[in-house]
Amino acid sequence: MSPLDPALGLQIVNGLLNVLRMARDGRIERTEQFDKALDASLAASIATYSYLGQIREPDAIHRDWAKEAELARLWGNAAVPLRHLDKDLADRCQIKAFYWTGPEGWTQGEIDEARIGIDKIASDIQDLRRKRT
Repeated sequence: MSPLDPALGLQIVNGLLNVLRMARDGRIERTEQFDKALDASLAASIATYSYLGQIREPDAIHRDWAKEAELARLWGNAAVPLRHLDKDLADRCQIKAFYWTGPEGWTQGEIDEARIGIDKIASDIQDLRRKRT
């Protein structure tokens, strides 16, 4: 897994929160599918960044199997509403869900080839948001 860029993670999370505020304020066209897709992908992204930050600290916790199962569920849940907006991104979120069922089985090359690294997926979610604003 590539090193986590905290600044990028914060930028992506702030961007996703901003689009939710814009939708709430009526500044962008709201659709139930769009809101569900953003809510689910935001939850998966935040949970992933949080977990990765915890396990990369110098006195980090060891892997948390229950947390990884939760991440798999969150990414799978994000894939469902995204399929109406961006099939490729939805497919990659589903792959990301499978990834979290056994991340030790993936090489960095496989993650890059599948385009499921957290920074890549979160960036693509933000790009989707920009297309809708």
